[in-house]
Amino acid sequence: GAGDAQDRVWGTGRDAERVGVLDGTNGATLADLALDHGAAPGSLVLAEGAIDPIVCLEGEERVVRLAFDGTIGDSADVGRMPRGLAITGDGACIFVTPFLAGGSPARVLELDGATLAVARDVELADDPGPDTAASGRGRPNYLGSIAITPDGHSALVASKKDNVARGGWRDGLDLDFESTVRTIVSRVDLGTGTAALGGRV
Repeated sequence: GAGDAQDRVWGTGRDAERVGVLDGTNGATLADLALDHGAAPGSLVLAEGAIDPIVCLEGEERVVRLAFDGTIGDSADVGRMPRGLAITGDGACIFVTPFLAGGSPARVLELDGATLAVARDVELADDPGPDTAASGRGRPNYLGSIAITPDGHSALVASKKDNVARGGWRDGLDLDFESTVRTIVSRVDLGTGTAALGGRV
């Protein structure tokens, strides 16, 4: 959840397909907004001074601006179960992480804060490895949270990394506990809109 400029606290109920709004002073329920069946509202962010939050609708594979009366304003189709959401302090840029990479490289989408139009599409390239006890090949997948660094220069994306290059049908090498799945944090340079492999942890 997040608080808005009118001291209201917004929160999502993914399975209930609702967004609730509480009074930030006394906790009283101000609104209980029902969304369409299957919307699955997830992450929610508010820019400083804003009153309408930006919400990931995982089931509808889009990000929307939601008004206090339940009206959906701007909308962006983002695909692959949008999960992570972050917004710059001034509200100019919104970043969303589609949860599933699927058969193609994972992506981070940058949306225009005013219109929700896709401004940039940043690819998180597959890691070429090598497979060792301390490193491994793989594709970022199950992208979860995304956070903007305090200096505003980078965004950090938490995920797992699936080794889609290894296995009996891939390269003839058996998968083992060190080479199948790893956890990673990818770094996106917000100035250049790139995600260099060297910035990963």
